[in-house]
Amino acid sequence: MAFLDKWRNRKLFIIAGGILVIMAIAVIFPIEKSKAITIAEFHYTYLTLIIGVLLSLYGFLGTRIFTALLFMILSAIISSMIWFMLFSDSFVSMIVAIWIGFPVGLLVGLIFVIVNALFLEPVERKRWKLIKQVLVYVLILSMFTLLFYKGGL
Repeated sequence: MAFLDKWRNRKLFIIAGGILVIMAIAVIFPIEKSKAITIAEFHYTYLTLIIGVLLSLYGFLGTRIFTALLFMILSAIISSMIWFMLFSDSFVSMIVAIWIGFPVGLLVGLIFVIVNALFLEPVERKRWKLIKQVLVYVLILSMFTLLFYKGGL
């Protein structure tokens, strides 16, 4: 019974995070869009999205959220290095690696953490678990790198 109580509390975090994300997209963004000139002026939209995603991550992962955040930062660094290797022609490559590689890595890390928590961890045997996790991560990273390379979202 304690497990069900814990899951109900985690469900509330997932629902609250989803409501915050929807509120940021449907309410806060249009209000800030009418006043903003550049993308850097969407302070409340970004803040609400970050809080909503963190609440949802806590709902999905529980106390493993810090491991997930560390993995997302590591994923952003790996993605930046991959983008740097793709565009190593000039000085612009550093800017491209940071400007595109870091967000791609964060997005890939976030998606992988959710996929890992929902689909890979509960059903896998330990023997093939790491290999499947690496393959899924490389697949998601290559898809998003190709998507952003061909024009973004």
